Amino acid sequence: MKRKLCSCLAVGMLALAPLSVARAQQKVPVPPAGTVNLNITTAPTAPPVSITLYERHGHVTPNKGKLTHTGGGLIDVASPTPDVVIITMSGAVVANSDMHFDLEQCFEVSFDDPKVKKAKLTVEGRVIGLLRGEPKGCAEYGEACAHITSGPGSVVSVCVPPHSACECQSLAVNDHDGP
Repeated sequence: MKRKLCSCLAVGMLALAPLSVARAQQKVPVPPAGTVNLNITTAPTAPPVSITLYERHGHVTPNKGKLTHTGGGLIDVASPTPDVVIITMSGAVVANSDMHFDLEQCFEVSFDDPKVKKAKLTVEGRVIGLLRGEPKGCAEYGEACAHITSGPGSVVSVCVPPHSACECQSLAVNDHDGP
């Protein structure tokens, strides 16, 4: 059974948790007064569920203010294993500048093991960085959200709460929300 899902992601990490299967150990007879050499090899087993990435639209729009800087503006979509997708968005802005991230990634969830009838979709959002306010200004982030949709309906959403630092304040941020 296959389902095609389309997602609009702002900041986040997508992971599909596979089901684990325990295996029994194999018994090996040991001859008396003999030496036994054991060669242990592990072959990675394919996950019962996989995610196939399809078309993607990703944009980073910097808005550079007067006498300020913007840097970076990167959207990286990686799939380290067949059942995990990691999306990283990064950039830097100074003073009265801002940077807007927009990503729409289509994907398909495939049940590769016919015994598996359902899977758990897990979405996490993280914001890591430093906010430094100025004497007459603020540094902030907001709208750090990820939404997974299927057609007109929402499947799951996660939003990391916004933060700001004003009037020469500095704030180190390591926020996490979900699953």
